[in-house]
Amino acid sequence: VTTEMKCLRIILGVSRRGRFRNEDIGGKVGTTSVLDFIKKQEIKWFWNISLLLTDSAPQRATLLRYS
Repeated sequence: VTTEMKCLRIILGVSRRGRFRNEDIGGKVGTTSVLDFIKKQEIKWFWNISLLLTDSAPQRATLLRYS
């Protein structure tokens, strides 16, 4: 997350002395947080696994992990 904000600050040409909030910088660039992106991908993965047959290895492994 720190590296992400550092790159976005460089893109916008904003220094740390400007005292802009991270949310404001992300809003100006129009990006989503890396953590939000990972969470969305995890939800997609869980949905795809739930569509598989119940005896498939990926679904069994996922159900064991989350139950």
